[in-house]
This record gives sequence, structure tokens and C-alpha cells, in this order.
Amino acid sequence: MWSNYRCAQCNRSHALQARPQATLRLAEEPTLLIGAQEGPEEYILHNIDGVASLADGSVAVAVKGSHQIRKYDSQGRHLWSQGRLGEGPGEYQGVMLLRGCTSDESIATYDIYNRRITKLDGNGRLIFSAWGTMQAEDPGPHRWEVPVAFTDSAESDIVLLRDNVPGQERVQYFEDDQRTLNGPRVWGRRIVLGATDAGAWLGTGDAYELEFLDWDGATVRRLRWEGPNLEVTREDVDRRREILRAQYRNRDDPNWRPAFQRRWDSERALLPSVFPAYSSILVPRSGGVWVESYRRPGQGEREWLLFDGDGAWARTLSMPARMVVLDAGDAWVLVQETDRVGVQRIAQYELVVSS
Repeated sequence: MWSNYRCAQCNRSHALQARPQATLRLAEEPTLLIGAQEGPEEYILHNIDGVASLADGSVAVAVKGSHQIRKYDSQGRHLWSQGRLGEGPGEYQGVMLLRGCTSDESIATYDIYNRRITKLDGNGRLIFSAWGTMQAEDPGPHRWEVPVAFTDSAESDIVLLRDNVPGQERVQYFEDDQRTLNGPRVWGRRIVLGATDAGAWLGTGDAYELEFLDWDGATVRRLRWEGPNLEVTREDVDRRREILRAQYRNRDDPNWRPAFQRRWDSERALLPSVFPAYSSILVPRSGGVWVESYRRPGQGEREWLLFDGDGAWARTLSMPARMVVLDAGDAWVLVQETDRVGVQRIAQYELVVSS
């Protein structure tokens, strides 16, 4: 069924890669831990949106709930905080750290509400895609084709890298012939991007495949790998229904059943017939690319596929679902953890070969 094929754009053969035998897990205890339930404000983390480990072991964190960028040393001690709520210079309304654009010399942020990129220092290259038209003429699912572009700084011209790329799958809701909401589709596919010095990784989630573009937009390499069937089954739909039902049942509301049923009736009709092939990617400074498998309903762990600098699927990493990978290296991973009472922490773990 599967075979090698030759890419017309880059004139290279791309083999479909099988799952490697080498698997990784996290060490039992973290080597670094940042965050607390109570104490000094600089250690309370509200709504983390981006973390980056720097070469000296320090960590930059975007804390959206406090409208700040914070930096901690390699022991987890607070060094400085920058930012506050507002619209002026050095102020944020929805701050996030731009992963892949942060280094010892440069910390880059994006404010989704002020629509502004801020660089605290240094230089770097930013790659991004457009949303497409936010409103659709007809109700239901839609997916716009969008451009992918880059810029070298907030003051530089925007350079088109690739046009007409399938963007995020979204849903337009109508009520009484009036638009009420436009949001991401449940189980919807979306663009993933990752920048390097030589170019950028690009994927759409339609297949087990990533494309690497140079900064002129030419395809240099494709990664293709084996994965499970993407078809949504009846069991997947039933699991989604039970998960959603449990969320409503656990609310302090005696009338949760009608609310749940209205939500499920509207959602069920809009579920796609296939899952995305993956949910996100990460480009470590040490090279290669990490791909996060799409976590299906009821799946207890997160899985990351680790491709090395030569494009070989070298290892697979499994980790608890409560942990979200934010940055990584050859032998470590930086994650966000959320405990049962909602307290967020940043933790760094060594990677261990599974026995």
C-alpha cells in the first residue's frame, strides 16, 4: 500500500518511515520546578502562554494572567518581570511568548489583543500564517486557504513564503439568521509552523507529513511516517459524548442535562469524519523536529515523535496528558503541569530510555 515517492518540487525521494523501537519517558523527578499555589506574586503562574529555556539554563515565561514576561534562573529563582495591563509600550492585554523566536539575545512576544509584536532585545525571524476570513456566509464548517509569511523584525517588510495553504478548520454558527459565533471546529485540522535558521517546517494536519521550506519558499524536504487510521469511528464519537457529559454533570447545576443535550446536539452534527494527523510541532535548538500526535478521545497519554537532524524518526516519547511540552533539547523537556486544583507549574525533566 505504501511506498517511496519522489517530490516534484525538491526532486528527492521520501520514504514512509515506520515507528522506531526506541522509546523515551520522563524521569521520575524534575530537575527544575517553577510555580507555587501561594507565596510571592512572581512565583504564582496564571494562564501560561509560552515558555523557553535559554542556553544558560534560565527560563523565560509568558504569564498571560499577569500581563507579564518573567525570567527565572537555572534554579528557578525569579530574576525579573516586564509588562503590565495596557495598550502602550511595554504593556500587554493578551501576551504570549513566540516559541522559536526566543534566545539569550532576544525575547519576542505577541499581544493578540493589541495586535503587536514586541522584542525585548536582539534580532530574529518570525514566521506566521493569517486567520483567513473570520466570518462565513453559510452556517457550518469551513476552511479558508491562507498565506504563510515571515518577517525579520517588527519593522521589516512581510515576505510571502507560501500562498493558498489550507488553514484552520472553523465553524460558523447562526441563530435566527444572524451570525452568533465563529470558532475552531472540534477535532479540526490547522496549520503548524516551526522556524529554523535555514527555513521553516510547515504542516496542515491532513496527512502524516511535514514539509520543510527554505526562505525562498522552495520545498527542501518532506517527512512522511506511518500512523493509525485517521477515520473517526462510532466509538470515538461515543467517548466524546461521555467526556462532554461528565463535564456538565460535574457542574453545580441541577439542570445540567438539558444544557448538555443542547450542546451535544449542536456539536454532534458538526464533527468531522477524520482526525488531524497531528496537533503541534516543536523545533528544538539542538536540531530536528518534534511532532505531537493528535490525542483522540479517551487517550490517556500524549505522544511525541522525535525526528533527528537527518529527518529520521529516531525515538518516540510518551508522557502524562496533564503535561504540555513547551520546549525541549536532546536530553530534556520543559513542560507545563496543572494539578487537580488548577495550579500551574513549569517543570524540566530529563529524558530516560524506556526499558
